[in-house]
Amino acid sequence: MKSNRLVRMLFVPIMLLLAGCAVPGTAPRLAIPASLLKDSETAAQQVQDCHLRVGLEFTNTLLEDKQVLEIWYARPDKMRLEILQSSHPGFQDIIAASEGTLGWMYQHHNNRVDAGPIETVKPAIVFDLVRSALELLWEPRSIQVDDIAVDYVNREWVFRLSSRTEQVTCTLWLNTASLLPVRLHYRDPKLGQYTMTISEAEYNLGLTAELFDLTLLPTNDYTVRSFD
Repeated sequence: MKSNRLVRMLFVPIMLLLAGCAVPGTAPRLAIPASLLKDSETAAQQVQDCHLRVGLEFTNTLLEDKQVLEIWYARPDKMRLEILQSSHPGFQDIIAASEGTLGWMYQHHNNRVDAGPIETVKPAIVFDLVRSALELLWEPRSIQVDDIAVDYVNREWVFRLSSRTEQVTCTLWLNTASLLPVRLHYRDPKLGQYTMTISEAEYNLGLTAELFDLTLLPTNDYTVRSFD
């Protein structure tokens, strides 16, 4: 009987110890650099192009969805996205790209590329959300940062920059070593709210212009519909 009691007495602290190892616990002694805002903007400006794999969750007056996207971006205004996963079948496998005001969208279900002004051919709200996110990630910040803190995201400690006004909320999480973004949350009356989490990233690849022109897809088995 005494041995059973001893086992029980030892079992509880061991389980508590194991449970404590499974959670991040308190934040490490991670100092927030005084120059964090300036340094993070400098790091963002050094990104000339990028290839990202992201999770996008959004809610607005038009739609609610969770998507997985691949995104390519090159300065000053080239962008391409592929919708890999979506709970809405109409979004699945759409590819869209733009350069300035020109745009292209490829739809797998009808094997057609629509080409013309991006406002005419873009895929509903998704393109606007991605364009908004890329501007917030890589362009000089147009928002006033109200709070800087240390946070825990994707199993790593990060810096969190927060901004809040009456109508707009923006939170940006940065890798502590590179000072490049790992997550973005944004809300305003026009776009609703969205969260973009970067799971994979490659920077300064030297992306070519052909990647952003969907009339140059590596197959000829599709039609092109042009809009003036």
